Amino acid sequence: DTINTLSAHVSIEPVRKTQIVKINAQSKNPQLAARIANAIANAYIESYMESKLSLTLNATDWMQGRLGELSEKLKIAEQELQNYREEEQLIDLEGVLTVSSNELKALTESLVQVRNKLAVSENIYKRIRSGEMKQGDNQSLQAVLQHPLIQDLKQDESKLERQVQDINRKQFRLRALEREVQTNKDLYDAFFKRIQETSATSDLQTANARIVDQAFTPQVPVKPKKKLIVAIAALLGLMVSCGIAFLLEMLNNTIRTTKDVEEKLNLPVLGVLPKLTDKKLLDHVFNLFNDKGQPGFGEAVRTIRTSVNLTAMDQQHRLFAVTSTIPGEGKSSTASNLALALGQLGKTLLVDCDLRRPVVGKNFHIKGGSAGLANLLADTAGLNDAVHKLEGIDIIPCGQVPPNPQELLSSERFSALLKQLREQYDYVVLDCPPVQNVSDVLMVSRHCDGLVYVVEAGRMQANAVQTAVGRLLQARAPVTGAVLNKIDPKAKDTYGYNQSYY
Repeated sequence: DTINTLSAHVSIEPVRKTQIVKINAQSKNPQLAARIANAIANAYIESYMESKLSLTLNATDWMQGRLGELSEKLKIAEQELQNYREEEQLIDLEGVLTVSSNELKALTESLVQVRNKLAVSENIYKRIRSGEMKQGDNQSLQAVLQHPLIQDLKQDESKLERQVQDINRKQFRLRALEREVQTNKDLYDAFFKRIQETSATSDLQTANARIVDQAFTPQVPVKPKKKLIVAIAALLGLMVSCGIAFLLEMLNNTIRTTKDVEEKLNLPVLGVLPKLTDKKLLDHVFNLFNDKGQPGFGEAVRTIRTSVNLTAMDQQHRLFAVTSTIPGEGKSSTASNLALALGQLGKTLLVDCDLRRPVVGKNFHIKGGSAGLANLLADTAGLNDAVHKLEGIDIIPCGQVPPNPQELLSSERFSALLKQLREQYDYVVLDCPPVQNVSDVLMVSRHCDGLVYVVEAGRMQANAVQTAVGRLLQARAPVTGAVLNKIDPKAKDTYGYNQSYY
């Protein structure tokens, strides 16, 4: 357990492009950590020295054992050589060879002389047999060949040949034994010399490593690495946040961009309106349109005006309806600002057809209780009483909120009123109720040249807006396009706010 605990707190790693290794030791006690690192380095060097010395001693022991075997083998070879010399009487009392090289030379010379004499005799004999000598000489030669001296010479020749052969045999055996002795002696001397060298170097052992720098007591703890932990935590937090944002983005099925309008609603984008940074600006419609309240808003409205105007160029008098899916998406403010923009081009009338939740009169500060559309349709007021002339445009507010708005908007009186208004105005803008839950706008849309659909960015699910637009298209409403409202001005590139629609 102690070894495992120590190993868990010690690491050894090489330093790149060097022959240096770094020993890291960790402990709650900084002095102990330094002592552990230094102790491991010293223990490694001592262990290497002991291991190397042990190998040297083992090698010395083995060579000494082998040297003893070689010594015994040399003694046996020397004894065999000595025994052979004694058996063959090759040494005298002083140990000198009996048959010396001179004696061998003398025997050889005598043998040569005898062979020469025999050769002369044999030559004479061959000549006689070939007829070169006379018959009398032949008889004399036979007598000579049978002479005892010739016979002795032949015997001497045979004897000398045997002696020479015997001496050669003994010399061959003697030299073989001498070579064996010399080989064993050379091997013995080599091992003896190696043992002496090993014994001499065993006392001069050197380590294969040295300590470059001693470990020192650290001044600050190496862990926990607070800065690293904080950085990792921040990174993980950022990654989790991005992941959640990405997941929400994937799960978000609202209409947020102009691309969503075109792809999910299959409607052209007439324009986009920025989200008002100051809600009080809703009470000052004129200032808002004239860019006195929020820069860029008036230009965005004029862009919508151009888009809407182009859709009904063939109509001499243009009547437009403005609606949305649910209340609060900004349809009334869009209708009001669109009417102000059209008022710069011609005589324009804004009619509040939202008889359930009217806000046009309030936005333009028309006195409450004034006559309006509900009074006209109920035949309780005349047109001159219901029309309120303001700077640039005329307005017909809702008037007294009726109990039966749907019956009023579907009446013949409402249809006749719109025809009359077409004759008197260049542009008529109708602020209609939302599509969802009520069908008022379906009846109003039958009298319009075009319908502007307002969608608040990021509020409604796409399927709900698709259902509402589908109701309009099924009723053959002339849906001109959509206005994306309340976009974040900082994200105008995402929403297409910086794009122009003409």
